[in-house]
Amino acid sequence: MFSRPTEMTRTRLELQTKDSSFSSGRVSGPIPEVDVSIADTELEDIDGDKEAQMTVIRRQEDMIGERIDELHEVLLSVKKQTYVIRDELELQDVMIDDTAERMDDTAATLDNETKRMKKIVKKLRSGSKVIVDIILIVLLGVIGTAYWLIKQRTG
Repeated sequence: MFSRPTEMTRTRLELQTKDSSFSSGRVSGPIPEVDVSIADTELEDIDGDKEAQMTVIRRQEDMIGERIDELHEVLLSVKKQTYVIRDELELQDVMIDDTAERMDDTAATLDNETKRMKKIVKKLRSGSKVIVDIILIVLLGVIGTAYWLIKQRTG
């Protein structure tokens, strides 16, 4: 009823033989928080001095650049984790597919064996009915003979 492929595709075989990503601990810890807020209070302290204001603005731009770099690192970490999760899901998908195929095969085999057992039980019952009938006839004969003998002795 169900046919099982004799050869697996190369990717399926590779996925089945590769180690689980989660069990090897390749997923890094929680994603770090990055504070991207910049205080504008320094600009308020400098009135009219354009050069001082530009210095503060450059410093803030440098801080923004550093925060963007931090954010970039976090995003790279998230990207790596998503690839690891994707690989693990592909592996789990292959394992689920294999389990489903085996369950289908097992269900078909179980169905066939159940049908065979029903036939065997039916044959055994028909034979046992004959044996039970013979035993009942013999028992009735023995009981009838014993009753006849008892009646002859008493009567």
